[in-house]
Amino acid sequence: MARITILVTGTHPDGSTCTHPVTSTGRPKRPDCTGRTGYRAHYTADGCGWSTENTQRVIVTDRRARHLADHTHQQQEAPR
Repeated sequence: MARITILVTGTHPDGSTCTHPVTSTGRPKRPDCTGRTGYRAHYTADGCGWSTENTQRVIVTDRRARHLADHTHQQQEAPR
């Protein structure tokens, strides 16, 4: 069974990915970062176009876990 990974990434107000260090409250540590306004997870392998966004990381992480479980369940049902 192939391993499936879905990364959760922070996003800037303009929708770009934020890879800058932030404080525990989400404020940027670098002056050139506008700060994180949300989080995104997406998966495009195997013809799956799943994606989710939310302002709270815990929501995105939960949706990610549910989607991973769906893939795991589908792989277990597939004939060998």
